[in-house]
Amino acid sequence: MLGEHNKSELFAVLVAWRAVRQAGWPQLAPSIAQRSGQWMRMDEAALRAEVQALLDELSRPSESVRLFWKFAPELEYRGFNRLFLRDSGVATGAELLGETDISPCVGWSRQGAKYRADDMDVIAQAHGVKDIVERQDQADDTVWVHTVKSAICLPGGEAIGILGMYEVIDGATAARLQRRSR
Repeated sequence: MLGEHNKSELFAVLVAWRAVRQAGWPQLAPSIAQRSGQWMRMDEAALRAEVQALLDELSRPSESVRLFWKFAPELEYRGFNRLFLRDSGVATGAELLGETDISPCVGWSRQGAKYRADDMDVIAQAHGVKDIVERQDQADDTVWVHTVKSAICLPGGEAIGILGMYEVIDGATAARLQRRSR
């Protein structure tokens, strides 16, 4: 689901996606990544189509990566793929747009303060990515997830939000990734 965005925001979302993709899932959506050199020359409609193509590709039944982004200052959801919506426990994309991690309707609202702290850290850094292994409460289960987040920065460098992707992992993979990050 893609919320309302202007041209600069759409471009910034794609650039943040490229950073997260490279850090966590470099094989993901190669055709979209190959077009990244054209993003600066695209108009708003073409950028919107590019972001929608990304959401569509990451919503295929064979896909396991969740994609989402939030805008500051409230860190409200402004876009996400189908898998992320399912994990949230919210019935429709329209209901999730504009909500935050601490909204009672979101399955992981008990963890919302921790997620917001991570997000604010990413925004404060404004460069690089944050690689996290953590548990996540979902609508009907608690799972381990591998999450990578990056700031969404406008062309002038101002951080306006975060983009993240995550994948549900098993406990053994979580332990291995946690050891690697120490």
